Amino acid sequence: MMNSCTKKLLVIAIAGLLLFAFSGPLFARAVWMKGTVTKTPWVDTATRIEIDKNIYTLMLKDDKYERHYLDQSQTWHMEKWPITSLRVGQKVLIKADGRKIYELYVEE
Repeated sequence: MMNSCTKKLLVIAIAGLLLFAFSGPLFARAVWMKGTVTKTPWVDTATRIEIDKNIYTLMLKDDKYERHYLDQSQTWHMEKWPITSLRVGQKVLIKADGRKIYELYVEE
């Protein structure tokens, strides 16, 4: 037979294990991914974009993305462009947490 102290410890251990097991999605981290725009941005309840046939919500602060490019002297430049200038087929680098994009870059 278990005494009350052992039962309490067992309940705490099980609760801790369950909390640990189900907390993974709560502490998810944004990851960098490369992809191709398969549908240009549109607005419904939020601004969305399709990359590699997956729909993402854009969480960009000013609805602009960064375009990085090399000039003829092999110097890198960065410009902010409106999200509406993205086109199908463009290669992008995104920082996403699940289906939410927090940073988007185009490198040309």
